[in-house]
Amino acid sequence: MTMTSSPTDEDVLNVFRELDEPYEDTLTTDELTEELPVEKRAVQDYVKDLESKNRLVLEYEGKPDHWRLSRTEPSDPAYDKRLGKAKRWGNKAKFIFNWTTLFGIGILAAVGIIEIRRENPRVSWWDESPHGSQTPKSEGLTAHTTYP
Repeated sequence: MTMTSSPTDEDVLNVFRELDEPYEDTLTTDELTEELPVEKRAVQDYVKDLESKNRLVLEYEGKPDHWRLSRTEPSDPAYDKRLGKAKRWGNKAKFIFNWTTLFGIGILAAVGIIEIRRENPRVSWWDESPHGSQTPKSEGLTAHTTYP
């Protein structure tokens, strides 16, 4: 497998941090190779380098070796500025979409009310009782416009 850019130490450590139990669960070099865009030999070099820096622990030596995150390392994935920027843009887009949708619904409702009034000018905010008297549909409604 060829790659255009090498992963950083944080990229390798983030694979461990994303496990359910980063201080208990282990990964082999084969499993890390599946997660990273590098060849197996490069992964072996990364984990040995991180072990020498006390950032990874060799949990089980054998065929294959099992590695886990050192307890001195944070268990949450390291912050990626590109990811943070993408989340901020996503939140802005969601905010604009929500307000645009609400504004559009308001405009459509207003146009619908105007159109109903234009098509049937006898529509009133009053109910007509069977005895000819009028009663308000809702309390607090005091004005009544009659149409000829």
